[in-house]
Amino acid sequence: MAKLVTIETASGEDWNATGGWYLDEFTLRYRPTGHGDGFIFAWLNLTGELVAKLPASGLIFEGLISPKAPGLCGKCHSVDQAQAGGFKVNWLDYRPKQGQKKSVRFSHTAHFSLLGEEGCLTCHMRDGEADFAGGYKDRNPKTFSSNFKPLARKICAECHTSAKAGDNCLTCHNYHLGVFQPVVAHTKGMFTEIKAKP
Repeated sequence: MAKLVTIETASGEDWNATGGWYLDEFTLRYRPTGHGDGFIFAWLNLTGELVAKLPASGLIFEGLISPKAPGLCGKCHSVDQAQAGGFKVNWLDYRPKQGQKKSVRFSHTAHFSLLGEEGCLTCHMRDGEADFAGGYKDRNPKTFSSNFKPLARKICAECHTSAKAGDNCLTCHNYHLGVFQPVVAHTKGMFTEIKAKP
């Protein structure tokens, strides 16, 4: 006679440790699958757009964007009031308009290997008086205030010497500011497709 094998049933929490939908007792729950969870991303975009047309979608949006909601999106990503009356989550960091030149260009990626145990605070100093959280509460991108103090030149100069990382000012600084037209003309639409004769 064959032995009877029993398998212990895992709890809903254990069963879905990697994320997704699962049943917990009599409640259907959802656990995000990690940073950039597609389901929560889609629902925040959809409900944020629909707030002006369907006010009830605002309740869903507020529930999902809360800093303590599953996914924790609202802990880092700010929300702006859209012109059409809805909400827009800032999924990406600030990017200047195409062709716009700023006074400084900087790549954090090139500096990651230089970080000490303090992480960002290796170079940046927090500004305790800045109302950083206020920019999240009023959902107005014009009231954003950084919680870092401006970088002092001496911080960059510790590495940017002629013997180390180079001390040419133009490595990081632009002297021609504003919006400029590209030097090379766009070629889109300039050529026509040539079809081979049968």
